[in-house]
Amino acid sequence: MLNRRSFLKGAVSGVGGFWSLALCSKSTADNAPVKPNAAGQQRMKLSIDSTMFSRFKTPAVWTMIREAGYRFIELGICHFRSHEIDSGAIQQLKKDVMDAGLSPVAAFIVHRFSSPDETIRKKAVENWKRSIDAVGQLGLKLITTELTGELKQPAQSETAFRKSMEVLLPVLEKVDIHLSVEPHPGDFFEAAKPTIKLLRSYNSKCLGYLHCMPHDFFLGNPREVILDAGRLLSHVHVADTFRRERLIAKAGIGLHMHLRPPLGEVNFQETFDALEKIGYRGCASVQLLSHLDDPGGTARQTREYLQKTYPDCFVI
Repeated sequence: MLNRRSFLKGAVSGVGGFWSLALCSKSTADNAPVKPNAAGQQRMKLSIDSTMFSRFKTPAVWTMIREAGYRFIELGICHFRSHEIDSGAIQQLKKDVMDAGLSPVAAFIVHRFSSPDETIRKKAVENWKRSIDAVGQLGLKLITTELTGELKQPAQSETAFRKSMEVLLPVLEKVDIHLSVEPHPGDFFEAAKPTIKLLRSYNSKCLGYLHCMPHDFFLGNPREVILDAGRLLSHVHVADTFRRERLIAKAGIGLHMHLRPPLGEVNFQETFDALEKIGYRGCASVQLLSHLDDPGGTARQTREYLQKTYPDCFVI
């Protein structure tokens, strides 16, 4: 069983390549219309986070994703060193993605901008500035991230987050890039309600809530969370997990899984019904971090399951 933070650290250090993103409603890389479902309503775009392909380098990753039946991708940390990438690599990235027949809808980027350690926080802010610039050069409009901070220091972490937003939110608003933030197990907020309250306090079109389904047993009741978030919800991660009491948790770590549906206990029907209730028409990105052994096969199985079980939910 894999802790996501440890996995991402290893993935970033062990895999080369570069990446970034696009808000699905404004994608410059994809002009295909989102088709209505049987009721004449718009559907979510189903994308996939490339992080599960961390053992593979680009451009082979893009071919594997396309062969698994996806057209839309969320660019993972292991394939997009956004704070280090140069202009030449950005242009090569854009070409490789388009050549594979893929369209980026988001880039997953994490810098510890909520750290109570001021040295770490300031470095994270500088990294964020470079990452935002890289995303802007790609002409993309959506960044997904984690709240970060320290679970045992919630007040100090919230203060750090607000200090970072004083600098970063004007930068995001100037270039019209949206930041979608998820509370991750181990962050200073693990539950959705206080996170939504924090994000809503900014009343900015460039700051929103990311609902991550495999975190359901930390977030709270998914229907209540999604209805509470409403228009603030700007991205969704799709994966399965088990209830917390079924997992062996290490001290101080909110252990969970990112399984392919329906191997766990997430109530997908309830979640998709709630998304329909609020009229969510953004992107839903498959994030299968517990299947590094067979990413291509697992990605394909997940797409086939979602396509068959929830045929009116997605455009694929």
